[in-house]
Amino acid sequence: MVTAATEGLCTNNYQNFTLHWCDGFIRVTLDGVKTFISWDDPAPFPVRTLGFRMPYTDVHAHIFFPHNLVDPYFPTSVETGVIRTNGHHWTEYKIMPDASLVTSVNFTFECMAVKDCKVIFARRNDHSQKYLVYIGAYSNTRSIIDDSARNVVDIQTPDIVSGVEFRKFWIHLDGNTINVGAGNDNSPAIMSYTDPSTTTRTFSHISISTCCNDYGYWKIHSHPQFHEYPNGAYVLP
Repeated sequence: MVTAATEGLCTNNYQNFTLHWCDGFIRVTLDGVKTFISWDDPAPFPVRTLGFRMPYTDVHAHIFFPHNLVDPYFPTSVETGVIRTNGHHWTEYKIMPDASLVTSVNFTFECMAVKDCKVIFARRNDHSQKYLVYIGAYSNTRSIIDDSARNVVDIQTPDIVSGVEFRKFWIHLDGNTINVGAGNDNSPAIMSYTDPSTTTRTFSHISISTCCNDYGYWKIHSHPQFHEYPNGAYVLP
């Protein structure tokens, strides 16, 4: 492990860092000035992935990534209009810009994944009344609607999603009724459910994910806020 004294290096403004790696030679510079930390690995090894993290205790810390930092899908690309999910984490967005509660949502999207295109409608920090939709569950053999307590719809849908081409889907929420369809908006629903409760469900966020280390690629047609940064960059957290 290599350490260096970097007092005052991070500020309340974005700083432009460059990380260079080549065959075990690692250099980190700040905004084009001299390298402030480096390492020459005597036994370099292949690197396949690159990860970033911020301290959980610092809620005001952000990292801003250019869209072409690693590859065209890290994790958004303005050129292709594609979002990538990594099979580990949910990618969450507000339904309305102010995160206000809504009862009706028309969500249309395309997904390319080998299985498990998953969508959640919920309130932020309160998933007690969520709807979870699985498209291509159980190794791309079934699709499911979960009402936060149990599976209320579970049908056979062999090969409904694809790992080599985008497939289009839509989800309509209207009060306590949810309909899910494949294809254009006017195509018949493949799954439907109406909650018998007299309490109308309300939602503030939509989240998308894939499962089990499988990358998924998404094109969101109905909610442009999924592509929050028009230059293709991404902010953590």
